[in-house]
Amino acid sequence: MSSRSRDTRSRPAVLALAVGLVIVLTGGEAFAASQRPVASAQRSSATSQSGAFQPGSTTDLVTTLTHEDQQYALFLPAQYDSSRKWPVLFVLDPRGRALMARDLFVSAAAELGYIVMSSYQSRSDTSPTVTARAFEALLGESQRRFSVDLERLYLGGMSGTSHASFRFALALSENIAGVIGCGGGLPQELESPGDGVTFAYFGITGTTDFNYQGQLRLDRQLAKLGSPRRLEVFEGRHGWPPDDTLTNLALRWMELQAMRAGAIPPRTAWLSEQLSAQRARARSLDDPFDALQAWRQIVADFQGLADLGEVASEIQRLEALAQVSRTAKLEARLARQEEAYLTTRYASWLRDLRSDGEQASTPGRALRALGVEGLLERSRNKSESPRRARSAERLLESLYVDVSYYLPDEFLARDQYERAAITLEVAIAIWPERPRAHWRLAEAYARWGKNERALERLRGAFRVSRVDVARLQSDPQWSALRQLPQWQELLKEARKPASSSPR
Repeated sequence: MSSRSRDTRSRPAVLALAVGLVIVLTGGEAFAASQRPVASAQRSSATSQSGAFQPGSTTDLVTTLTHEDQQYALFLPAQYDSSRKWPVLFVLDPRGRALMARDLFVSAAAELGYIVMSSYQSRSDTSPTVTARAFEALLGESQRRFSVDLERLYLGGMSGTSHASFRFALALSENIAGVIGCGGGLPQELESPGDGVTFAYFGITGTTDFNYQGQLRLDRQLAKLGSPRRLEVFEGRHGWPPDDTLTNLALRWMELQAMRAGAIPPRTAWLSEQLSAQRARARSLDDPFDALQAWRQIVADFQGLADLGEVASEIQRLEALAQVSRTAKLEARLARQEEAYLTTRYASWLRDLRSDGEQASTPGRALRALGVEGLLERSRNKSESPRRARSAERLLESLYVDVSYYLPDEFLARDQYERAAITLEVAIAIWPERPRAHWRLAEAYARWGKNERALERLRGAFRVSRVDVARLQSDPQWSALRQLPQWQELLKEARKPASSSPR
């Protein structure tokens, strides 16, 4: 049985009352995270609003009843009617890509009968109040427009919105039944999940995600707390998984946890189907270490619900394999090495960069100080040592996101063009086929007044990305370059198709 209590006899009917705003502290900044459930009379009169939507279909753009600047994409299950209460999944994409994020969950939501509401306004890398306000709007909208189960509210987020979802769930522990966190892990301001984790947590990460180790660390912390949790890994880097296989699995796992917690009655035939699918998946895994994790997860999910004799014997067999022990030690060693690299070697270089030190004074010195060539060599050696290769690529991804995004933002905001240029030259050396750093480096040189270099970097951007020529001609950041005699020749190059698509 989950640690989440479903016995409401000792609690007053507080969930049917308007109790104001919950205040969440994030990085020292207080903000209104969510609105508690509205009064039952208000809710019952408002659920008739759902008649405007066709059950069993998606609606791509809905404006909330109370916030004209807040919109969402909706899925309403085919069985929906306001005579019963329905679970709701709130999806918070870090770039507000509401349609894509919603559609990752629609298949399982249709199967299980979940409402899905996906925000257009949720964001990462901005004030935390932005996503808080988006969630607040969806939470109020769900109660005004639909008939929802206030003890079966779910959150799904990726990267920064994964962190935000975790915070919201801690603040609304009586209402949030589960969080689906992709490419996130524990929010930075929290040292541990704490005792407030009463919700189920389904983690998803890519093998080369720069937040991979953080996602694994959170999984271990939740395991120590005895919280219902699961972690799934896909081949790929930071982002949502490439298709809906894992996101749909996550929603089905939440349904299983609701059964385990007593929130809904168990459905024997459905449980048998899920167990069979999990067994088949575990058997299909070639790597014994990965297979062992899959069999252990079956025990965590189905113990007490099904006969797991075969599972126990398979776990015992795999645990006895020397290869499994070696892989476990290797994974632990790689995790330590990644942490040491980031907290020592990278941190030392960053201090040097910010203080105009020698090891960061040129792109070449920066690359040597960071050991980029060695990491690239390791990352290419996938056939001989795939786990070490993925570890190196995770470090390169961590470097890349900082030197192509966060650090240039910092230095350009301070008009420190040389530092911005150094970081972006490092980014291009790591992944030359990705267009972001080329464009930003051209911007840095243009703002620095080094127009010839800016033109050359624009040519580099043209080689790896499609170009909006009209925008190139109108964007004020290129106004100085448009006065140069080479500009017209550059426009001709911009109209040529890119030699490769961005990675």
